[in-house]
Amino acid sequence: MAAVWRLERSVAELEAMLLKVATALDRYGRHERGCRFSRTHGQCRCTCLLHDRIREGGLKP
Repeated sequence: MAAVWRLERSVAELEAMLLKVATALDRYGRHERGCRFSRTHGQCRCTCLLHDRIREGGLKP
């Protein structure tokens, strides 16, 4: 019985981690679409420096 409980807890922890990653990727995708729109329509590029930090390896999406 204890093994089942540990397994359920592990599954719940994995689901929470997956939700966190999915949320971060969704947020990044929405940000990227906004930046792409700005670049396409001749406006200046994004000023939040998110893309620079990702390219430098200091931030993972």
